[in-house]
Amino acid sequence: MIIWQKRKLSDDSDVGQAGALPADLQGLATETLTDLEWTAEELGYRGFGFVPVVDIAAAKDEKRAALARQRNAIFRSGWTHDFGAAGTHTLDLRNADDKANWTLLLIKTQGMIAANAGASPTTIRTAANETASVTAAQANATMVAFLGWGEAVLAHKWALEEAINEAADIAALDAVDIEAGWPG
Repeated sequence: MIIWQKRKLSDDSDVGQAGALPADLQGLATETLTDLEWTAEELGYRGFGFVPVVDIAAAKDEKRAALARQRNAIFRSGWTHDFGAAGTHTLDLRNADDKANWTLLLIKTQGMIAANAGASPTTIRTAANETASVTAAQANATMVAFLGWGEAVLAHKWALEEAINEAADIAALDAVDIEAGWPG
């Protein structure tokens, strides 16, 4: 949210009294103007005594919301893995059902490995709705790596969230790049 706040001119005259504001706004000359539809160009105050003041708390809230959207987009795009002979495939992580399916596959393959059936075949359904045939041991290793990727995504999100929370001003907040550095 941008708020326009009156400042004194260098000659100590008050811009509101100097007629910089339109007549219908003169009564607001000593107050903060918060109408979001006004821009600096529309009001004509840039360099003439009115300066934008940004609400840092609101800007941080907006940045955190954008960060959450970015994290969600990363998860929805899925994770790509090279399955060797089975090829390179992307695994879905769109919603709770996908998370449950991968957790069940992890548990299933752990049981197969514990029963000395790690070389037994199992299948993985990919984002392209193809079936990758792999061994239980390969599927288990894939799920462990998939979990590692998810943890790395969350760790990056948390680091960015800390940077947002610690930003002391708008310049520091703008320096937090929520699009860079995500694990592949």
